[in-house]
Amino acid sequence: MVVDVWNRVPGAGVGVHWRGMTQKETPFMDGVPMVTQCPIPAHTTFQYKFRASKAGTHLWHAHAGAESADGLFGALVVRQPSSRDPQRMHYDVDDMDHVIVIAEWARGFALQRLADAHHKPSTGASMEGKNLVDTLLINGRGKLHP
Repeated sequence: MVVDVWNRVPGAGVGVHWRGMTQKETPFMDGVPMVTQCPIPAHTTFQYKFRASKAGTHLWHAHAGAESADGLFGALVVRQPSSRDPQRMHYDVDDMDHVIVIAEWARGFALQRLADAHHKPSTGASMEGKNLVDTLLINGRGKLHP
């Protein structure tokens, strides 16, 4: 699998983690900044290259800061040849168009919302209901488009 990541997050390094992918012989492609790789600096690219050997439905997501909450995530579907699928006799159509990712979305950056909600001087007022989402997204689309 080859994925080119272009970091367009201003002033922040990113890394992409591939949930469910065993990084055998490629631990530096695991996407955990400051653990398995240096963060990808702003306005640069990085190429992830590894064997996606575990068939199934997985997830990729940012692994630093609150970038996942800001939308840096998605589905990762690794298919196997139908000849190797032990369930192939149970269905006659293999439709690849049914991947659904459901997420919450709110205006503004997640780290700023967190700071606004938890680090302002206390006024004694409750924070309940102050950090709500603006819309739900299905495959990146919602009532309000991010």
